[in-house]
Amino acid sequence: MKFEELKFEGKEEKEIEWQAIEQSVENIKDKLGMGIDKNIKQTVVALKANGFGTTGSCEGHLDRALPYPWIDVESQLSEKLLNDHHYNELKEKARAARKGTAAMTETERKEYTNLVEVQIAEKMKKNINDSWVY
Repeated sequence: MKFEELKFEGKEEKEIEWQAIEQSVENIKDKLGMGIDKNIKQTVVALKANGFGTTGSCEGHLDRALPYPWIDVESQLSEKLLNDHHYNELKEKARAARKGTAAMTETERKEYTNLVEVQIAEKMKKNINDSWVY
C-alpha cells in the first residue's frame, strides 16, 4: 500500500476545521483595519487549530516596528474577550476610573473584576498544567 492510499481517521473533519479557521483568520482586522500579515498567517491558524488563542501578531518589518516575527498567545477566553464589545467598554471605563477621569457603577466594577479574575485563574491553571517536572 502506498502512503498516498492511506486513510487517516478524521482527516476530512480536520481539513474542514482547518479551512474554517483559515477563513476566520482571513476576516481578522486590527484597529487600523489591517489583516494578519501574510507570512505569519499560517502559524496563527496552526495555533488556533490546536486550541490556543491569539491577540496580536506581526511577521516583522525592517522599515518599522519590530524586525522579527511575533505572536501574542493567550487563552481562548482572553481572545474572545478581546473581541467582546461589552468587555472592552468595561475595560475602558476601568482605565478611566483609575485615572480619575470617569466613574464606574458598582455593578460594572464587579463585572469587570470578575472577568479579570476568571482570566487570571485560567492562566494560572494553564501555567500549572504546562509546568515542567524535573
